[in-house]
Amino acid sequence: MVPQPDSVISTPGQESPQTSQGSAPAAPTARATSWQVLTARNFLFLWLGQLISSIGDRFTMVALISFVFATDKVGQYTAQFSFAGMLPGLIFAPFYGWIIDSFERKKVMIAADLIRVVIVLTFIYALSGNNPDYTLGCAALFALGTFNGLFIPARQAALPQIVEPERLLTANGLVALIGPIGTILGSPLAMVVIGVVGPWNAYIVNALCFIASAICIQAISKELWPDTQKQVKEHQPLNKSWREMTDGWRTLRSHPPLLPLVFINGLFAFASLMFLVLVMDYATKQLDYSTLQSMLAPIVDAMRYEPLTPKILQMIAVGLLFVCLGVGMFIGTWIYGAIGKLGQWCGLPFAGLIVLGTGMIALGQLTQLFVILPFAFLLGIAATSVPIPIDARIQNDVDNHHRGRLFALRNMWTTLCGLLALATHIDGSLLKYVGAAALFTWLGTGLIAVSAACFVLLPYLLRTFWTVRHPSGPA
Repeated sequence: MVPQPDSVISTPGQESPQTSQGSAPAAPTARATSWQVLTARNFLFLWLGQLISSIGDRFTMVALISFVFATDKVGQYTAQFSFAGMLPGLIFAPFYGWIIDSFERKKVMIAADLIRVVIVLTFIYALSGNNPDYTLGCAALFALGTFNGLFIPARQAALPQIVEPERLLTANGLVALIGPIGTILGSPLAMVVIGVVGPWNAYIVNALCFIASAICIQAISKELWPDTQKQVKEHQPLNKSWREMTDGWRTLRSHPPLLPLVFINGLFAFASLMFLVLVMDYATKQLDYSTLQSMLAPIVDAMRYEPLTPKILQMIAVGLLFVCLGVGMFIGTWIYGAIGKLGQWCGLPFAGLIVLGTGMIALGQLTQLFVILPFAFLLGIAATSVPIPIDARIQNDVDNHHRGRLFALRNMWTTLCGLLALATHIDGSLLKYVGAAALFTWLGTGLIAVSAACFVLLPYLLRTFWTVRHPSGPA
């Protein structure tokens, strides 16, 4: 018999502890509009800074893709680069939680931005020119991943401090839009910049975007201390704080409804990284570019360029796939904000994984680029139904003092799952002997099976909604 979730959810026909005194059962809270949330000064600065930073990230991403496509091991190098960038999230996760829950979070985010400025500029030396240093490039990605891993949970832990509880769902939806908008705007701009002036300029753009992000965060008008009751600036030595660093696990165990959510968040991370590698390999070996080539040929002839090589066509195709994913995530976030109480349905992330799995199975059967693009768009829509409600639920259920540790623990788990996905492709043998198409089918089938099992083992997911726990406002 699975124990019922705690008081943050209510079941039709059954009282929750919050309503046991005779009051009516709590209904899902009304959602604030996106405009209402964006007009809040502090959230606007945080959001704009992250949007600028996300656009800059796409410049580095496209520059790295151009480097990878110049080799004959696209899928393998994609896995190795991604592995180097994600490994710090596993190694340093306990330290992230301690830092986020011990120091003023605005300063933590600014420091992470400024350090990343220096790191991203090292790619100019490491990967540009005729003799790129692959080892130094991986080392730079490891360093960049270290401070990405610090920044993201710091931002998520600070969000409830600048947004009222009843606006958290909308705020998380707007934060989730940052990535899709960054992809839609940043990827085409990056391709133009790299095509005209070379990849090293892309790294400079990314560095400038990190600086802009730091300026926006500095403009937030309040300090973001983890405990507003004790705004002390003296901290326990790190060697005395291991028990605090493991507090994320204790916090998770004390909130049973969050356990399955964190679990499937890891499954989502595994599927996302596996999808990235498979798409890159699929684009180089199995996609049919004939329609794309025929569409671009008159433009190339009119501009008197050399005919497009297969490598350039592959990069354009991958760019189109990512743009369609980004547009789908943009639309999906809007849909999530418009579905009202369904956004607080406990089973939404699990249902989203079933839809994602179905789309991946279909994707593995297709070869025509312009048939695959609509599926990428639909996958982008489905992808928003997993991370947004999970982040909002954690922010709602966990108190300010422990939230950073729990986000760090969650990020350590998702990083581990992502690394496991990438590790399967480090030597390239899985792609070589099984193939991306078959792996798409295996991955989709696994997502459907695990999500369906969760619905069977946790039947409350089908009939319950969670409600706002902290009505007092941001800490």
